[in-house]
Amino acid sequence: LTHNGFQHLNIFTNIAFVFLGILAYYVIYKKNKKVTKSELILIILFIGIGVGSFMWHSMSSRLSDLVDTLLIILFALTSLTLLTKKLIRQKIARWISIISILGIALLLEQLPYLNGSLVYVLLLLLLIFVSVSLFKNKNHSYIYFKNASIFFILGIIARTIDIQTCKILSIGTHFLWHIFV
Repeated sequence: LTHNGFQHLNIFTNIAFVFLGILAYYVIYKKNKKVTKSELILIILFIGIGVGSFMWHSMSSRLSDLVDTLLIILFALTSLTLLTKKLIRQKIARWISIISILGIALLLEQLPYLNGSLVYVLLLLLLIFVSVSLFKNKNHSYIYFKNASIFFILGIIARTIDIQTCKILSIGTHFLWHIFV
């Protein structure tokens, strides 16, 4: 996290999450004349991430940390569940995949590497896996997952180097994590 009065930059990028969530709703509705239940849930959770992170960067308490973390987990789990529902036909295989990924994520969350970003490397690997799977199946939406993977890599780098960067540049790089992801 950045110090010396530069938290406002992180807070500003959190507000962008809310704006982009509302924009996503508008764009989806305009294109399809409706927003599905799944899309609405993801949009609400996305906006929630902005609010939770805003709370963390403005109040920095145990409660705000918990809200921030839980909303990120809910968004990731919901996305994973919806994605595996589309990619894995067998229900038992789908649930085994979700539970396995969740178990690995919980383990990675406990390891003190990459400034707490190790668990996000797992999400990155999932994005890459989905991109490759879609590409192999000649599904042109692979490009979205490929691009998301590239931005996610940049975000993880920014999040990982933030504490060290703050020693040199007080603005840090955490705000870039918010922008790239």
